[in-house]
Amino acid sequence: HKWENEITKDDIDLICFSIDFYLSLITINEDRKEEKELTAYVKVDKRKTLIKMKELTFEELLYQSYHCLERKDIQKMRNENVKLDLTNMKDDIIESDKDVKREFKKNKPSFKITWTPLQPIINEKTKTIKNALVMTIAISEYNDKTKWPNLPNVKEDLINFKQLFEKELNYEFECNKSPHMKKTDVQSFLAELVVNHRLHKNTNNMMD
Repeated sequence: HKWENEITKDDIDLICFSIDFYLSLITINEDRKEEKELTAYVKVDKRKTLIKMKELTFEELLYQSYHCLERKDIQKMRNENVKLDLTNMKDDIIESDKDVKREFKKNKPSFKITWTPLQPIINEKTKTIKNALVMTIAISEYNDKTKWPNLPNVKEDLINFKQLFEKELNYEFECNKSPHMKKTDVQSFLAELVVNHRLHKNTNNMMD
């Protein structure tokens, strides 16, 4: 062909530039297409936020959804003891990769954040404590100090126990007054405790 002999170096540079430009346009279009496919909206109460997914997985959707939360949403989760769940706009639960891929086949995929109360874990071994009474015998001073040294930290332990059981848990709390007790003192303390709290009526069911 005659035109083959008429191509100059400038023509070759122009052709190469045109090819590179065309390829870059194709790449940009593909990226935009992929970006469009992985774009969705997440609705939190009345707010609607655009998210861009890196992959079509439930884990990625959950990750992006948490980024849509504001400070007040985090406070709501703490104060009301609720957790985040995801649904589509028809309130169908989203909980798997399959669910996510199904929604992204739609023209405009959208999701909603719902708040679900956290339920306490209850098993068959769980028991309810009523009318709790905590009794502590704290002996920290001994006659024979060479064999049994005194325990000065026990007084501080008693203060902590009293704070926990009596102040925080609202249990009845009883402890010995003297840090030095003999066997007969312990027996008297227990007998007085039984009488004062009428524990002799409670021997068959200590949990009532």
